[in-house]
Amino acid sequence: MDPANLAMIIGSLVVAGGASFLVFKNFKAIKAGLPASDELSEKQGYKAAYFAYLSSVWVAVLALWFNVFADNSGLTQLNAGQVVGAVVLIPGIIFLGASIYLNNKGV
Repeated sequence: MDPANLAMIIGSLVVAGGASFLVFKNFKAIKAGLPASDELSEKQGYKAAYFAYLSSVWVAVLALWFNVFADNSGLTQLNAGQVVGAVVLIPGIIFLGASIYLNNKGV
């Protein structure tokens, strides 16, 4: 199996597992009679989404630069599927990580 495909499968599993964790956490709060979100958790979600947005822009730019430099130096270029996979999965992983970090930190 190609390492790029394996990385995409692992990234997809991480994003799905993280999303399941966040949904389960909210479901547990609702079941306990607590609100699913408050002002602080919304602010944390906005911050995490901001980090994910910035990372998506930079991942796309870096993929473009990599293909330009790979063409000039003889490296194998990334195909469209790999670029789209990276632009979707890396910000998703960053959003989940930032969301969990900010939730634990309390900012």
